[in-house]
Amino acid sequence: MRSGIFFLSFLLVLASCNGHSELDKALRLSGDNRIELEKVIRHFSQDTSDSLKLKAALFLIENMPGHCSVVDSCIVDYYLQVDLKNKAIPFYLKNILYNLPQYYVDLSGVKKVEDVKVIKSDFLINHIENMFHIWEKVPWGKDISFETFCEYILPYRLDGEPLTKLMEHYYYFPIDSFSQQFEDYNITVDEFLYNYIWRLLPQCGREFELTSPVGEHYVADCIWDSYKVLSESRLSCVPAAIDFTPCWPSRNGKHFWNIIEDPCLVKKTFSENYIDHYAKVYRKTYSRNPFLESSREDSVPALFKTPFIKDVTELYCKTVDIDLMLQADRKPEYAYLSVFNMGVWEPVAWSRVVGNDEVSFKKMGMKCVYLPVFYNGKEEVSGGYPFIATTTKTIHKLIPDRQRPIKVRLTRKYPVNPMAYGLNNALKNLKIERSDFYDFRKTEAFRIGRIENDFLQEIVLTSSKKYRYWKITSDMIKEKPQIAEIYFYDQNNNLISSLVESVIGSDKSEAVKIFDNKPLTFSVIESPIILDMDKLPNVSKIKIMPRNDDNYIVPGNLYELLYRDRDGWVSLGTKISNDYFLNYDNVPSGALYWLKNHTRGIEERIFTIENGKQIFW
Repeated sequence: MRSGIFFLSFLLVLASCNGHSELDKALRLSGDNRIELEKVIRHFSQDTSDSLKLKAALFLIENMPGHCSVVDSCIVDYYLQVDLKNKAIPFYLKNILYNLPQYYVDLSGVKKVEDVKVIKSDFLINHIENMFHIWEKVPWGKDISFETFCEYILPYRLDGEPLTKLMEHYYYFPIDSFSQQFEDYNITVDEFLYNYIWRLLPQCGREFELTSPVGEHYVADCIWDSYKVLSESRLSCVPAAIDFTPCWPSRNGKHFWNIIEDPCLVKKTFSENYIDHYAKVYRKTYSRNPFLESSREDSVPALFKTPFIKDVTELYCKTVDIDLMLQADRKPEYAYLSVFNMGVWEPVAWSRVVGNDEVSFKKMGMKCVYLPVFYNGKEEVSGGYPFIATTTKTIHKLIPDRQRPIKVRLTRKYPVNPMAYGLNNALKNLKIERSDFYDFRKTEAFRIGRIENDFLQEIVLTSSKKYRYWKITSDMIKEKPQIAEIYFYDQNNNLISSLVESVIGSDKSEAVKIFDNKPLTFSVIESPIILDMDKLPNVSKIKIMPRNDDNYIVPGNLYELLYRDRDGWVSLGTKISNDYFLNYDNVPSGALYWLKNHTRGIEERIFTIENGKQIFW
């Protein structure tokens, strides 16, 4: 009788479907596959003991539209190559490799198949049964709410990988090995994953042979790490998600990391890069969220074509709502706030345009430079001047003032990596000695007494006496100096070349790195480097370059300074540098600037000039 009565719930569920319910939408979109989805609902409607499983099934089905697998021939060929070249990789990790192409090419126009149209009832039923088994088995399962379980543990896919039953092999890993009850455990998510999860699941290396569009050789990065933690967490009933920032606000690139939704953990994030501000942070979800659906032919950035992300910026930094008047010749449907990244402006937030070209962007990170943009067809169009969202929750527009030009001295094209300060400081441990004796029984020694700047230190020799032997060493056990280049100059201030040939009594493979005129190579001074400079000119000064990012001004390189006007970048001319800085006159004040190196390198950032100094954004 109980089963019969509860079966009525199945009929009531279907009867309640109307043109406004999410379940009805999913069932209508499923087409001929509707019978498979109804089998799932019917299966969990047979007994009252399955009431929670029925709710879980409805959650998966209602949010299923939009979840899909790519079946385009080029991506299917990629899948085949992944299988062929990586046979020994555990399948739950191979799913990560299947998901990589979306981060290398735009897949919005390729052929896909919706889950609602192809998913089979036995696949979904088995998945739900397996996940409930794990939830009931693990010691901490009782502390996980049903809502948390559905969003962060239950989903049957990571992202866009092909659906397969092969994942079932991993549902019953030895969860009985968990002996600790985890009530009030005082550990970080890192410790929990390392000590209680990863040791129970099969692992693999971090380098893979792949093919186009990812490339022939792939080394695991933050995308791999975040998917891996997500997959392993779900298999062990740990509520996890992937959070990501589409663009850093003050350096190039993006980043993905994990969040563990467990109030008992001391630290909930894993592989997060800690900074004090973001432009935007989003979370990947299984459930659907409001998203941008354009009724026009204007382009929509790929980031906003999916309903499976939600804004979580306020969990990571202080935010501000930004209201603007868009400057546009025609009223677009949507506008965006963009962040500068790798030489282009990338949209990170969207707003519907209302009224008199009014836009409102919610929960934007502060201490960021934004540019309002919109699309006219496929063309990205500037919607105004760039501006700074300040920490006082005001907007400071960066409008070039040509009536008040300034002189600027530029020393870099990209902000200094914080690690560089430690590398510079370690130069204090460097010692340079010179002697007339091979055994250095009598020497004159030099150290860097004061760090003058962020990349090049100079030692001027007061004595004009010529010495034959020179030794570069460190007498510190810790904080060994990491040296990119050492330059010796003669009495006429000319650079002394061929120093590698003068190296004696040590491994030249390390010495060559500090005399190769390649700033990105470096040597850690572990053992002394000795030079016999008998046949070389007398030395008048020495310049020492620590390990660095090669983003300072390089003599001989071609540079171009630009400033941002309302409609685009304006060039202030090109220059070949003859020193470690560049001077520009008649520069419009109050603007946003960009220094491009046309000779080498890809790392460049926008900056403002404040009190004569570059402030990078």
